[in-house]
Amino acid sequence: MKHLLLKNLTAALLLTGCIGVAHADGTKPMPMAMPADMAMSATAAKPAAKPAAKPATQASAAAAIKSAEDAAKQADTLGVEWNTVPTLLKAAHDAETSGDFATAQKKATKAEVQAKTAVAEAHEQATMWRAQVIH
Repeated sequence: MKHLLLKNLTAALLLTGCIGVAHADGTKPMPMAMPADMAMSATAAKPAAKPAAKPATQASAAAAIKSAEDAAKQADTLGVEWNTVPTLLKAAHDAETSGDFATAQKKATKAEVQAKTAVAEAHEQATMWRAQVIH
């Protein structure tokens, strides 16, 4: 099976021109040209740049911390809070106290995401087991 997979992978790479086979005289063949409709244009549209983020303020940091604490409380109530969340919340509080509102907001946002992920994961696991047991 492993041999068959390797053979198919090699064939795919050869067909796409990613690798080439040397000629008997030691020269390599020219890579295959990609059809024009598949080739990326040098003038292809590039994704728009993200708008500049607003600088964090004391109010925005406090709001982020409050939101993170609410999410952490919900996760803790369900008994699924990740052990990184309290550490992130403490770091957010410390940064807010020292006046580093950008770091406070960043840490609080990360804590909130982790807490919400833990809750979502718990809800998913509470229902997913049925799919494994009940066929």
